[in-house]
Amino acid sequence: TSACVGRHAKHWVQFAVRNAVALTYAGLVIHPEDGELCPRDIQVLAGEDETCLRQISEQRIDPGELGDSPHEVMLLHEHEEAFQVYRVCFLSGGTNVRARGLVVRGVVVRDQWSCGEQEESNIAKRIEVSSNKCSKRFLGDGRSDTFWQSDGRSGQHWIRVYVEPEAVVTGLAIQVHSGDGNYCPSLIDVLAGETTA
Repeated sequence: TSACVGRHAKHWVQFAVRNAVALTYAGLVIHPEDGELCPRDIQVLAGEDETCLRQISEQRIDPGELGDSPHEVMLLHEHEEAFQVYRVCFLSGGTNVRARGLVVRGVVVRDQWSCGEQEESNIAKRIEVSSNKCSKRFLGDGRSDTFWQSDGRSGQHWIRVYVEPEAVVTGLAIQVHSGDGNYCPSLIDVLAGETTA
């Protein structure tokens, strides 16, 4: 089996995809202001399970070339092989690393016998918010330099996501920034149901 290599390779993020999903893109959001916490080398391992991972890609990063804003490093794009488990390993100049976000996209294979007929796996058909509706479009744009900011009383903020009737939700995440101070949520509750009532 393969493992993350290097002196500071103990930090990694692992995710699994379900059988009907083919991964088409994976990216990591980093920020040059993180200094020594910014990864210098990112390796992606993949396999059918955790016991048979092997390296399929590697990205070396020069923080001096990133500029002053968040940057999304492309880790995988339409890789020719499909796997069940992916592990992203971080190597840095220090003992710890910092990542601002992990972006994963894929397609749902509806019928494995139909010559690869596929459907995009972005299953959110509508998004509603408690306030500041004009900026809700930023919630799903995949960028780290845009944001939705609530405009209301404390404790009255929410985001509501509607999905297609036959969709299966396999992951849900929200990106926050510690520099947002009091605007950064301290507690996030997730509720689900057939209706909003």
